[in-house]
Amino acid sequence: ISAYALLANSKAQKMFHKVILQSGRYENFETPASAEEKSISLSKIAGVNIEKLTDLETENILEAQTTQAIQSATFASTSIPYLPIVDGIIVPKNVEEEALRGAKDKHILIGYTQNEMHAFLSGRKDIENASTSQIEGVFKRDYDDDWKEKLEECYRRLPSGTPMEILSLGLNNTNFAGNTNSFTQKLSERGIPTWLYRFDWGGPESPFGACHCIELPFVFGNFDKWLPPMLAGGDVAEMKALSQVVQKAWGSFAQHGTPNDKTLIEWPPYENDRKLKLIWNRYIEVTGS
Repeated sequence: ISAYALLANSKAQKMFHKVILQSGRYENFETPASAEEKSISLSKIAGVNIEKLTDLETENILEAQTTQAIQSATFASTSIPYLPIVDGIIVPKNVEEEALRGAKDKHILIGYTQNEMHAFLSGRKDIENASTSQIEGVFKRDYDDDWKEKLEECYRRLPSGTPMEILSLGLNNTNFAGNTNSFTQKLSERGIPTWLYRFDWGGPESPFGACHCIELPFVFGNFDKWLPPMLAGGDVAEMKALSQVVQKAWGSFAQHGTPNDKTLIEWPPYENDRKLKLIWNRYIEVTGS
C-alpha cells in the first residue's frame, strides 16, 4: 500500500518506472482526523503526552500498539491499525485516480495470496467456532445488499469449509484479492503493461495456508534466517527452487520491465478480455481470473 501511495504522489511518480505491488489493500487509508484520534489513544496507553511518543523505546511503542490493536479489534476485523494518511499533500485525496495517472508509462507487477486472511483469522477460537449468525453479520458488514449471494458463493466454492475458511475467503474478496483484481482491471483499461499473480504455495503442516506475507521469504530467499510458522512442513530444497524462480522473475521485471525470464514459463500480461494470472505453487501455471 505504501508503494501504491507513492504511485499516487505527483513528485514521487517521476522517480521510478516500474512498480511491484504485493498484497495491497488499496482502499484502506487514514484521514488526518482518524490518525490524530489513534495518536491520542496510543499516547494514553503508553502513559505519555502525545509529543513524547517519539521518545519512547521501540519495545514500549510496540507494546502500546499491540494493546491498542487489541482494544480496538472487532469480530473478524479487517482493519489495519496504522495506515498511510490522506493529507492531500503526500497522499492525494483522490488516491486511486492519481495512482492510475501515476501508472501511465510505467510497468506494473501486482498480486495477492490465495488465503490472505488466514494470517489474521487462523487459530482464533472465536473465529473457528463462529456461529451462522456471526458469519452472516460479517458478510452483511462487508458486502451490504449483496451479502447473501456472496456468502452462498463462498459455500459453493468451499462446500466443506470451516467457519474460519468461509470468513477468510469472503474477506479476501473484499480486501486483498478484490482490491487487487479491481485495480488490475483499471490498469489494463488504460493500456498499462501489467502482470498479475496469485501465490498459492502453503506449508504442508501449517494452518495458515497461502496467507498474507507468505511470498516474502520466497522473494528474499532467506530461509536460513527466517522460517516462520506459515512455512511449517515445507521442504527446504523445494522452497529454495521456487524462490529462485520468483527472484529471477522479480529481478527481470526490475531490470527489463517484464517478469519473463528463461527459467519461468511464459507469463502473459493481464488483459481484460482474457484476465490471465500466474499461479505460484509447486506447479507453476497460468490461468484465467
